[in-house]
Parts: sequence; structure tokens; C-alpha cells
Amino acid sequence: MEPKPLNKLLQGRQSISLKSKVGPKFDGEEDVFGNLLKISDKLKAQLKSLGYDIRFISKKDLDEAGGYHKRGWKVLKRSDFKDEEGRDIIDLEQYLWGTSPEGIIQRNEMVLAIRPLTMSKKHREIIDERTQRQNAQYSKQVAEQLRQDAKRANVDMQVVEGYDD
Repeated sequence: MEPKPLNKLLQGRQSISLKSKVGPKFDGEEDVFGNLLKISDKLKAQLKSLGYDIRFISKKDLDEAGGYHKRGWKVLKRSDFKDEEGRDIIDLEQYLWGTSPEGIIQRNEMVLAIRPLTMSKKHREIIDERTQRQNAQYSKQVAEQLRQDAKRANVDMQVVEGYDD
């Protein structure tokens, strides 16, 4: 059911979902305006099949650290992915490489970097483990706070740790 049209003053007070839409409708802003840091699905799939994870990293930070990245990322260079005859192993559109003489994909101050999937998996496991430890510690703190609050309020209760609803 379509809402009744209201005068402009009242339309400003209704929820956004009820306001009339002005202008053309787009499926997504990226389709129209683009995203400089969007990595094509084709490139992601090709590098994943070769055993690499990819993302953009700051070239400025990399240069300041002497080309070393603390999490093991290395700048993706086109020359790293050529076979013995000098042909590209990864099939990419030419425009992705830009005009860099080193054959890197650079967007403003960001460069495309790679690292082995095994290293990425290990990094995610470490982060997940750290998060679980922090969550367990937080749960213990909350349980202890509940016990103290109940004791101050002279309430007879029992806190069951590890129970999540």
C-alpha cells in the first residue's frame, strides 16, 4: 500500500524508507562511481589458485619500513608471475597495471600486495584465539561483577559462568 503524499514540510519528518525517492535508481554506487581499491574476482581467483592472499597496503608505510611489512605482505609485481618464456601467468586486463615501470598495481598511496594463504590462515587463527581469550576473560569479569552486585543487594543467587542465551 502506497503512503499518501504529504506536503514537503511533513515529508521531512517521516522515516527515510517512506520518503519519495528522487533521481535515478542504481543497483550499487560502485557500478556508477567505481571503487579504486576493488580487486577483480578474476584476479582474486587466479592468485588464490596459486596459493596467495591479496590486499592493498600503504606504500608510504612500506617505504618507511624499508620494504618490510610486519605481517608478511609483499608488493605484487608483474615480473613475479611470468613463466620461462616471459609470458604472464596471471591473465589480467592491461589497465590494472597502470603505468608503473616496476609492474605493480598502485592506487594513490596504496599498492596491491600478496602473502601465502598459509600465512594468512595462521594469522587468522592467532587473532581468533586471542579474541576467544579476551571474550572468556570478559565473561569472568562480568560474572564476578554480578556476584558482587548480588552480594551488595543481599540477593541469594548463583552465577553460572559460560552460559550464553
